[in-house]
Amino acid sequence: MQKSSTCLLAFVVCAYCQTMTLAFQAPRRRHLTYNNWRRSTTVQLPIECVSPLRATATAAGSGWINTKDLLQRSRRCSDNETSMATIDGGDADTVVRFPSQSSVERLVIRDRICFIKRDDNLFLPGSNISGNKARKFLSLNNLPDDEFPDALVSYGGHQSNAMVALAAIVSSKNAALGDRRTHDATKRFIYYSKPIPRYLKQNPSGNFLRATSLGMEIRTLPHEEYRSLFGGLHGGSAMPPADLDPPLAGRSLWVPQGGASGVAQDGADVLALEIVDFWASRDMPPLAVCCPGGTCTTALLLSRSIKRILRDKRIQSADNIKVVVIPCVGNDEYAMRQMASLDKSLGGRGAEKDMPAILKPRVDARSRGGTKGYLTFGEPTIEILETFDELNNAGLFLDLLYGAPAWTLMLQHWRSRDDNCPLTGRQVLYIHSGGLEGISSQMTRYKHKKLIEERTIQ
Repeated sequence: MQKSSTCLLAFVVCAYCQTMTLAFQAPRRRHLTYNNWRRSTTVQLPIECVSPLRATATAAGSGWINTKDLLQRSRRCSDNETSMATIDGGDADTVVRFPSQSSVERLVIRDRICFIKRDDNLFLPGSNISGNKARKFLSLNNLPDDEFPDALVSYGGHQSNAMVALAAIVSSKNAALGDRRTHDATKRFIYYSKPIPRYLKQNPSGNFLRATSLGMEIRTLPHEEYRSLFGGLHGGSAMPPADLDPPLAGRSLWVPQGGASGVAQDGADVLALEIVDFWASRDMPPLAVCCPGGTCTTALLLSRSIKRILRDKRIQSADNIKVVVIPCVGNDEYAMRQMASLDKSLGGRGAEKDMPAILKPRVDARSRGGTKGYLTFGEPTIEILETFDELNNAGLFLDLLYGAPAWTLMLQHWRSRDDNCPLTGRQVLYIHSGGLEGISSQMTRYKHKKLIEERTIQ
């Protein structure tokens, strides 16, 4: 197992540095017509018609940019032909720029056929961010360079994937502005965190090193102050803390931890359309769409979007596609609180029946530690490392924070016949969330725990 893991490190750099040529097109008006169906169909999406972004637009009068206005601006572009989707209706020609679809690969894992949605190979132009964050931050990446907020503000962990993705987007906007940009007009990314561990401060690595190299301004807070501003039952809110002033009034955008807000809606809508198209091409068998979950934002928004599409297409059994979230942070109760909170903030009821299914550990696995049998987020374990090696040998390369822990739990139920298990009787489509660029720093933690042998870690 250790030898197998060693051979993977050289691949990490290749996985992070590869690029793809992506076509960003799709005029946006009031309907989305998806042309990859066996017959063309028009899908109603909840796209609000609001005025373009104004410099004075604020969130709840707090001095923060209004996210709805910002998203409308990201959907405006030139009138181009579309290769993936067209949108009809409305008075003005506006455009949502969508990436080309990520591929779906078929694998056999423990004698069971499953499908992998390769979002790890989905890269956005300019920022080059990939995976789950390419979906979540599609709307931000699409904003015209000169109309991008002067400051993004967020918070979270020191090796966060969302952190480095936001840093990359801001850096790409500054690079695109080039000589047109004055010192005062430099776009900023301000990130709040708990105190930086001594080892990381002395030996910057991983996403922390990448984000700071891209110009991130990190502001550390004592633990109690951090909890006071960003804590709470739901692990934070989609709204900026009342006690946190924007660095530039009227020109600063608040992005919750992990992008847990309506900012992620556009990317989730596109992903939902791709999944339904894949499902329709396979004669619509029962399907479990499995997503690793941190804030569980993608799972919730994806589930809402798929249900809307199936309802608008008048599919009799809309439950044939079920989104299943695998909590990698906290447990099933934490995941439910997170999703219910976000659902309510977006106009939903937050009712449990409206949420994605949550995969729970098997009863005989709940005595293994962690929270209610779930693995502790970021904690190196031999169980995760064994899953990492097994899936790599099967042709699926995963990260160690979300991918491998999610599969560790999924494999507990791989041959389950329990009717209460959301994987039972369904084909499995796993959404590869990416995050491969962070493997080197994750491997460092495994080395410190003496779970892997000495090796060169890049």
